[in-house]
Amino acid sequence: MLECNEIQSGFVCLKPYTQEHCAQTVIWLCSEDIANTFGITYKVTEKSHADWLVLQNNLIMWAIYSNDIYVGNTSLRIIPRHKKAYFEIYIGDDTCRGKGVGKAALCLVIDYGFNVLGLNRIYLYTHVANQAANNLYQKVGFVREGIERQALLTAEGQFKDQIMWGLLHKDWEGFNG
Repeated sequence: MLECNEIQSGFVCLKPYTQEHCAQTVIWLCSEDIANTFGITYKVTEKSHADWLVLQNNLIMWAIYSNDIYVGNTSLRIIPRHKKAYFEIYIGDDTCRGKGVGKAALCLVIDYGFNVLGLNRIYLYTHVANQAANNLYQKVGFVREGIERQALLTAEGQFKDQIMWGLLHKDWEGFNG
């Protein structure tokens, strides 16, 4: 993984992801809702997660804290040649969902990506049916760029469509939150 800084705004703080976050992360990744969101179809263990982390050369990952409580994770997978990054986030603590934690973390990561890392583009994917996520990304300025038909295979053997979203640095500069 790549190194990153701690960043904070209001009640949300993003701390660099470390080994101390792994056990809780594995619990969240094994939960049905998070596994379905990310298309995880296998059993995540602490060993498999640790092995995965070792292989991540272009990943910046933060642990999301809300009021000093660890509630989720977010990351940017950097593609330096093209000055772009793939964004992921989840709020693992379901008591913190729908309370602005995800939006605050998202805005911190976007600002870091554009203004610290010098990225030109940040992109992500959502499930077509994930209306809360789709609304959030649209609110902060992401543009719906298309549908990837039958892009994800679920644990039940069904193919699901996903939406690709993109945000350019020039568009973020004009965003008022």
